[in-house]
Amino acid sequence: MLLSTKKNIKFSLHQNSMILKNLILLPEKEIKEEQVIIKFLSPLVVRNRQEKKDYYYSYEQDEFLDTLKLNIKIQLQISDLPEDIVENLKLEPIKAKKVIVKFYEKKMETSIGVFQLSGNPELLNYLYKTGMRKSS
Repeated sequence: MLLSTKKNIKFSLHQNSMILKNLILLPEKEIKEEQVIIKFLSPLVVRNRQEKKDYYYSYEQDEFLDTLKLNIKIQLQISDLPEDIVENLKLEPIKAKKVIVKFYEKKMETSIGVFQLSGNPELLNYLYKTGMRKSS
């Protein structure tokens, strides 16, 4: 079923339901530059798991960028991009702040705000399209 050609489709989940009235597909942006300004609308969680313990880093910490690169390399294992494409990646704060997020009684240090993301345009496109959402 093509959603773009159907209207008033009912979706049910348990006792709830919703009706799709309209769907608008926006064209995807293509990144061609090696630097982009990005705004995280939700917190960027950078996690490192060591010996069954999780460590979370915000942009203020020394481990942040290396851990972010490691997370991205793990994500790239399911893509066609080589892992070494991550080596030149930089994420520099412009108007950023550290945010503590509580999730199931666990407090996670995260980052939010505006950053300059620099690197290979192929990688930047991949991160843009996947939302930088997977962590190790």
